[in-house]
Amino acid sequence: MLDVQEQVQFIDVAIPLPVDDPYTYRVSPGFTGAIQPGCRVRVPFRNRTIVGFVVGVNSQLPEEGSRKILEITEVLDQTPVLDDHQLRLAKWIGDYYFSSWGEAIANMIPKLLKSKSLNPSQKDPCPPPRGMVGMGGANNTARTHP
Repeated sequence: MLDVQEQVQFIDVAIPLPVDDPYTYRVSPGFTGAIQPGCRVRVPFRNRTIVGFVVGVNSQLPEEGSRKILEITEVLDQTPVLDDHQLRLAKWIGDYYFSSWGEAIANMIPKLLKSKSLNPSQKDPCPPPRGMVGMGGANNTARTHP
């Protein structure tokens, strides 16, 4: 009997573009077991590589469509950035506002997660402003409004 991690071969990925999604991608053997719904993955899409969101995990090839199934390029998250409830909410938002599931998810996550992945050696992307002492510090003056 195969382990659950070995059975996962295909994932459904929501693309943050105005397209009819999700798209199905093949999971390369090196990434099997590391992918869960809610994780971000880098995938080839049309003539470029973009970041998409895993919304489903399958062990069998979907029957619909005869398009060539491409492999994912990279898994960006070790743990999901969105849980099942948030994915379902994003699906509802996309349906209600006539946008793609991927666009709805992209609008739910913080800007920092949309940017390139940070290496541990990189500086803090949101350093405090210079000269700020604190809420009641010497640089702050009380102002009253008329």
